[in-house]
Amino acid sequence: YRKPPKKDILDGSIWQVDEINLQPLLEFSTLTIRFHNQKINGSSECNRFKGRYKISGEAIQLEVLERTTDDCMEPGIMHQDEEFILILEKAARFSFSGDDLKFYTVEGQELLDFVLMTE
Repeated sequence: YRKPPKKDILDGSIWQVDEINLQPLLEFSTLTIRFHNQKINGSSECNRFKGRYKISGEAIQLEVLERTTDDCMEPGIMHQDEEFILILEKAARFSFSGDDLKFYTVEGQELLDFVLMTE
């Protein structure tokens, strides 16, 4: 049994958000994203999302196609969740080294900082 070849540098990896707009996440909250086969899926405290992504060089494009919006957490967490989804779709560039992944705007402003959870 061999693993299929990676389609791109992020294929098959799962990341946890460390910072949104240079701010740490709220305490006890977790946001994750998984890249696989040009698709993304992820979860926040109790909501999930799905979508797709494209990478070309250092450019990245993410599109969220479906998401749940359960009101099952504190307003702060809900707000963070909304912000995360909006920011994902703004990402235009990324940098990747070892177990660190960052997303930036077109102008190079850092949007999201992730740490690798697992491959």
